[in-house]
Amino acid sequence: MQLRAHESPAEAATEAEAFETLAAAMDRWAGEEVDEEGGDGGAAPVLEPVLDPALLRLASAMPTPAAARRLLRTCANPGCANLDGDSEVGLRLTPCAGCGEAAYCCRDCWTAHWQAGHRAACARRLGKGG
Repeated sequence: MQLRAHESPAEAATEAEAFETLAAAMDRWAGEEVDEEGGDGGAAPVLEPVLDPALLRLASAMPTPAAARRLLRTCANPGCANLDGDSEVGLRLTPCAGCGEAAYCCRDCWTAHWQAGHRAACARRLGKGG
């Protein structure tokens, strides 16, 4: 069965070779040979991909999700739907008067986040209980 037309026989050969390489890698990840009928009837093996050292170096240089969120200039209200401007860079944010860690694009977002739990978190940060 042909899925799509190829521009040249060389392109078809290259694609076929790529599929063969992928199939061989999947067999290695599975740790067993698969017969022509599609397997031995047992549970599917857990695949363990081979990780490229260059990708691991790049991944280790990435900030954690929490650190990345601290670097972003976004409204602290998770329900904020403010789409003004071209991006968050131009958004004017006002810091929380209590803790200074959260910042809001408008009074509505401040009120909503305050009522949703920032009040207690802010008080804990300031050492005032909750």
